[in-house]
Amino acid sequence: MRTPLPGLAPTISLFSLLFSAMGPAASKAQAGWETAPSAFVVLRDSGPAAVRAFAQDLERAGGHVAIVYPPRSAVVFADATALADAAVIERITSAHRTEVDAGSLREFGGETERAGMAWSASLALEPQGLGDEPLHGVWPDALRRPQVLGKGLESPQTAINTHRPLGAEYYDTSEFMAGTSVVGVWLLEAAGATYEWTTSETNQTLGGVQSGLANWVRKGGPSAFLTFTLDIHTSVPVSGVPIENPMTDDATWAGEALTNAGYAGANAFERCFAYNNAMRDLYDTNWCYSIFIADSNPAVNQGLFSGGGYAWAYFGGPWIYMSRYSTWAYNFLRYYAVVPMHETGHIFMDTDEYNTALEYAGYLNAPDNPSGTVQCIMNQNDSTRVCPDTRNQIGWRDLDVDSVIEPLDVAPAVQLAVYSPDPTSNATPTWTGAADVMTLPNLNPMSNYFPPHDQTIVTIDSVECRVDGGPWSAASPGDGTFNGYSESFSWTSPSLGNGIHVAQARARTSVGIWSDVFATDTLTIAGAVGVDSGSPPALASVAVVPNPLQSEAQIFFATPSDGEVRLEVYSIEGRRIRVLLAGARSAGAGRIAWDGLDDGGRPVRSGLYIVRLLSPSGAALTKTVIMR
Repeated sequence: MRTPLPGLAPTISLFSLLFSAMGPAASKAQAGWETAPSAFVVLRDSGPAAVRAFAQDLERAGGHVAIVYPPRSAVVFADATALADAAVIERITSAHRTEVDAGSLREFGGETERAGMAWSASLALEPQGLGDEPLHGVWPDALRRPQVLGKGLESPQTAINTHRPLGAEYYDTSEFMAGTSVVGVWLLEAAGATYEWTTSETNQTLGGVQSGLANWVRKGGPSAFLTFTLDIHTSVPVSGVPIENPMTDDATWAGEALTNAGYAGANAFERCFAYNNAMRDLYDTNWCYSIFIADSNPAVNQGLFSGGGYAWAYFGGPWIYMSRYSTWAYNFLRYYAVVPMHETGHIFMDTDEYNTALEYAGYLNAPDNPSGTVQCIMNQNDSTRVCPDTRNQIGWRDLDVDSVIEPLDVAPAVQLAVYSPDPTSNATPTWTGAADVMTLPNLNPMSNYFPPHDQTIVTIDSVECRVDGGPWSAASPGDGTFNGYSESFSWTSPSLGNGIHVAQARARTSVGIWSDVFATDTLTIAGAVGVDSGSPPALASVAVVPNPLQSEAQIFFATPSDGEVRLEVYSIEGRRIRVLLAGARSAGAGRIAWDGLDDGGRPVRSGLYIVRLLSPSGAALTKTVIMR
């Protein structure tokens, strides 16, 4: 029995509490964290570093952090086994599957207590289908932002901050929906006493934002690995009454709130980008945007803004603007969760599915569904469904079905520095090189830049090397850890004999994509004893790269003396297939390509073949396999 944690019943351990909360099937491992139950956890330590360390440990244990409430609490998807993992349990002080007693969190500070109340409110807002209420008319809720971007504000940190997407600039704040995002939540407090945020309204609204964003996390699953951090501002005073003014006045109130919070800029949009980017750097997230929410009364004008409308968002940010609650909305009985979820789709470049207009958008420039009848969060706020068209627009398309979304499904590039001197007497040479993640072309017609910037959020997480087609082994990172967009490395080979050798390197990204082209270097070992480093090899040698091969290979060879050289390919039965080289050559190393054809220009069949090198000082043989 583990030691009981503070905040739980004194005689119940975290382990037993979670198993009892899950019921009879609790001991069976979940298929993946996207299907695991949710829990609200309070961490022992506070701050971004503590949250990141907890998230890494939970991920290794099979869970996932969905929503972060700074400074020390989170909503997670994790079964009992994941939360009872030794590394995880050391980082949390309490965990809850059901409503939280506010008083039990008071010792951790007001932010944690408020997060617990939002969690409790969210339990009544779990994703469901459409309610039974009648559907109302449509109000446009997504638009392009006015062209007011100050291009002189490009951030010089984008080249070194690996939390910002590679290739992203200052206004690239939500190009595709994957990875981490910080969301500023601003509850605007209207002037006067008519519209004032009550504790109940605050909890319900924050719980709705949490529930809607957590639903995106579940729907994206491990392929999108989403996490949202909420930077919450409650009772933010403004000089007027937003809900009694047109929705088009959003910049007035957003700009006022941001100015009062200390953010400068030529207009509200510039101030919001300044705030969003500051929070992106503070919390080390990939993306950033804000949600400004005006208090409303559904009994007055159905909670609509003056002139109509209850919510809208700008494609690519910087903000969502919405009424606290409106009975006009699609699926309004679940308004608090479905409207923030729907509008977040627009922030990440998704178009509406209800307006019967064919529109293209997103990193992949994908079309939506113009029928107007598709079941989707982007049509009638059906939060139980994210239709294929919406998935494509927010970047979740996976045509090769490898569980890696296309903006991230790009093989990394790897390079090996040419070893010098060549030939060498060093039988255990060390190669150096570099690995870089690569980007998919950005086709987004709604990007904040033209042309749009190619971007990725994956990093290099492994480099391996081998020699002469042997087993791969790990290379060493130049800075101690493989975790950046570009990484240097070194690798020392096992002891090599005399002759020509072929070193290769490959890299892997953080989503598991390996290099599809290996870096290659050849090196001649002239002998560690009694052979000058500048002498030709003591023996003839030959090597085939790659091996096995599909269509073409490079054949590396070396001879110790001048004279006639023949390089030939034979079938395993001894029939000559191809003469690749026949003629006089100087001593030393050489290379020639074989296109997998025989002497008649016909592709050879799959199978085992022999490559033979004949020289005045002897012959060398190697085997190669063709796999068509």
